[in-house]
Amino acid sequence: MNKKAFAEIIESSIVTWTAQTWTWDVFPAFGSLLTVEQGERTLIGLVYAIKTGSSDPSRIPYIYQKTEEELKREQPHVFSFLMTTFSCFSLGFKQNNTIFYTVPPEPPKIHGFVYPINPDVAHHFLKNPLYLHLLFNQCPEQGIRDELILALIRALDSQKTDFHPTVTGIMRTYLLLTGNDYRRLRLFLQRMGG
Repeated sequence: MNKKAFAEIIESSIVTWTAQTWTWDVFPAFGSLLTVEQGERTLIGLVYAIKTGSSDPSRIPYIYQKTEEELKREQPHVFSFLMTTFSCFSLGFKQNNTIFYTVPPEPPKIHGFVYPINPDVAHHFLKNPLYLHLLFNQCPEQGIRDELILALIRALDSQKTDFHPTVTGIMRTYLLLTGNDYRRLRLFLQRMGG
């Protein structure tokens, strides 16, 4: 079980939350599943935005026309004011060994720690495509829903398990949620295979 926290909640609501990584250059991948433990409840979120910038509003990164290695060697101080934040939206939660595909009853607490999802929990969670309802209805960035689903499918594929039944369920639910838009599904499947 991977229990290594790497970020902390800095903004929170029931639907979305934002965290800051403890190190500016260590951050989750777009479309990855993360968890926040809150008592007996484990909140499950999907990364939909990542941003790196200055932690000091009066300082902005300046271009030096040097590689990262050259900058670290010659001017390491330029990295000292960088920070990375990422935003997730809630896909569900686990409580008493039951997974719920709804927004949690409470938002994650400010300063709560963010963890990579346990692979067993991820596999169990993604088996049922009910989370797609939240993705379609609650995703703050409507234009990236397909990108997020593709990222989830790539993550499933990388787990080296038989993910065909899970992807079939995702495609069936996707088709229903897009109003049986077969052209959109066809384009989506082409991108999935590419």
